[in-house]
Amino acid sequence: MISLIKDETGDSRIVGTILMVGIVVFLSVIVVAASLVLAPGIEKLPQSSISVQSYKETSSPDIKIQHTGGDRLMAGDWWISIVPAGEAPNFRRSSTDFCVGDQIITATLTSGEGNYIVTNGTVSTDGTVHAMNPGEYDVKIIIYPFQSLVLDKVIEVR
Repeated sequence: MISLIKDETGDSRIVGTILMVGIVVFLSVIVVAASLVLAPGIEKLPQSSISVQSYKETSSPDIKIQHTGGDRLMAGDWWISIVPAGEAPNFRRSSTDFCVGDQIITATLTSGEGNYIVTNGTVSTDGTVHAMNPGEYDVKIIIYPFQSLVLDKVIEVR
């Protein structure tokens, strides 16, 4: 008589391992999904489209910065720097929201002394005004809480 020996332990080990891996992956997905849903205070980075150009409608050298689309930039969260190209940025804090359609027309650099007032219409100071002359200027807007630039452009002013 021929006797056949069956070893059934190999199948149960493989099935057990696959079941354990499946359970761990399933529980991991549930924990990650729950933590994302229940996580409080996660803020979304504003996505805005901002243009800058030399403002040719006046006879003096100045620029126009316009919010052309996207999210509102909240007062105090956005900071602006307007300096001659090649100089280190000198950011000044905003005091108003910057919304779609708003435009800043200015000839004031942010590298001067004094208190600066930055609104959705102008940049001014109570100190000595450092005005633009024809040349290249580096214009930056940063969302300070996120340390994220929404505008970084060198512009030729005539």
